[in-house]
Amino acid sequence: MECRSVRKMLVWLVDEDLPAAGREALAAHLSACKSCAAEWKALALPKKIGRSLPPARAPEYFHTRVMARLRAESQSASPWNIILALERHVVPALAVITLVFVSTFTYIEFRSPKVDIYQAYDAIFRSGDRPQRMLIADPSDITEENILQVLSEEDLGPWPPVQDVPSKRD
Repeated sequence: MECRSVRKMLVWLVDEDLPAAGREALAAHLSACKSCAAEWKALALPKKIGRSLPPARAPEYFHTRVMARLRAESQSASPWNIILALERHVVPALAVITLVFVSTFTYIEFRSPKVDIYQAYDAIFRSGDRPQRMLIADPSDITEENILQVLSEEDLGPWPPVQDVPSKRD
């Protein structure tokens, strides 16, 4: 065995996670290699010290005092306890209500027929008594004066040259 792999196995041996076959091979290596044996002694020392110490004991009346504090805290109705108790019931209820509203809104939105944006624009902003027209002009003909003149004319008069455009409804 190589010393590198033995050093990894020493940690497993300390934790008692090493299988029996590995222990035998490790013991053979430790008897032959002094540096690995010294490392094993250093790793095993804290565990030996821990076993030699007496077990820790709780102070007298520790259990009684802890239980008395727990009873006192559970009986007091602080605002935080009330808020936490309400939170356990109110938050799920609000989540359910929100889910119902979102589901209803989504259903209504997807249930309604699709509206063509161009038809809606035509219905709102174009009157039915005027034919749809498209302005054909040279960019040099578009001036502030010409625009004001066109806006002031009620029926779009003879200027600028106007050409009838077939509507999408035809």
